[in-house]
Amino acid sequence: MTVSNPVFTTASDLIHQLASGQTSATAVLTMLLDHIDRHNPRINAVVTLDRDNALAQARRLDALGPQNRTAAVGAAGYDERSVVDEGNPHDGRIPADGRLRA
Repeated sequence: MTVSNPVFTTASDLIHQLASGQTSATAVLTMLLDHIDRHNPRINAVVTLDRDNALAQARRLDALGPQNRTAAVGAAGYDERSVVDEGNPHDGRIPADGRLRA
């Protein structure tokens, strides 16, 4: 399974990749944890990281299979039509392509 770098992928694209079986929650999380491990010592942005719990949750999602995995993520509150970024200086909405702009 492969996935584009989740750091530079929109949430919508990740959801589609998870639903189609192109990637797994564990693969995405592992890439994100690697990114944190690589950059956090320099920028110190992550104060607390519950790596074991996050990996356990990702494995549970993967065990559900692609279609059920996506439903579980949706049930957890993700709705790509209403993603709001409180720090966005514009109107509080993320652009349709999902990428934030300064």
